Amino acid sequence: MTPSRFLRIARFELGQFASVGYFVQTVIFATLSACIVQRLGVLAWHSDPYLCFLRSAAIGMWTSAISATGIIGFERSKGTLVYLVSGRTNIVMTLVALVSSVATFSLNSFPLACLFWLIPGRGAVSPAFLGVHLPLLIVGMLLFWLATLSITFVMALISVITPRALAYEGLILTPALFFSGIFPIASPVYRGFETVFSFLLPTTSATTFLYSYRNPRAMVLSASLCLPVTALWMVGSRLSAGRAFRAMRTFGTVEVI
Repeated sequence: MTPSRFLRIARFELGQFASVGYFVQTVIFATLSACIVQRLGVLAWHSDPYLCFLRSAAIGMWTSAISATGIIGFERSKGTLVYLVSGRTNIVMTLVALVSSVATFSLNSFPLACLFWLIPGRGAVSPAFLGVHLPLLIVGMLLFWLATLSITFVMALISVITPRALAYEGLILTPALFFSGIFPIASPVYRGFETVFSFLLPTTSATTFLYSYRNPRAMVLSASLCLPVTALWMVGSRLSAGRAFRAMRTFGTVEVI
């Protein structure tokens, strides 16, 4: 598949995604609801406003990025999924263009959360403070997006293989969210599990990068761990997709209608 064709597919699918109210509302309401809860937490427990801003933005990105797998069911319900996976173009690259394009919508969660936390008042984030940390914030946002995208690819593959993917999503998404490090849990047992899962889940080290804005050494270590783990998830989904699509074309074992 040529880059121009990849971009055409991605641009078209992004337009389709943006035209569906559910997906747009997911980004807005997931981010804003997390922002409201976190800002109330700042007022009640005097938490770090910038850390709570990062947490609310990460929650919004996680929710909206994972919801991008719903585009597979959307295409199946329209009856167009069968054409996407049975054409002459590379099936994997077609689905990568489909899923990654709609997952880019989740990048809106960080600017949206930024606007909310810049609203003047108690618990607001200072524009000057945000400006100082903006370069690292952008890097962390992209790291977290790549991490969630790698998980989204796996969930999208499950959605292609079976229309009953919702029955299996919780087996991956529940531990992935719980051990992602997004929520602060001081338990030593949890911290031990979190250390282990940082080598298994790309979002764990990506969250550590975001939260360690006062510790440059921790940021470097978490970034150096996040990238290879993210790459492993993407390679794993690519190899699994290749086998699944070969089985689909050879034995007709994948339901795409």
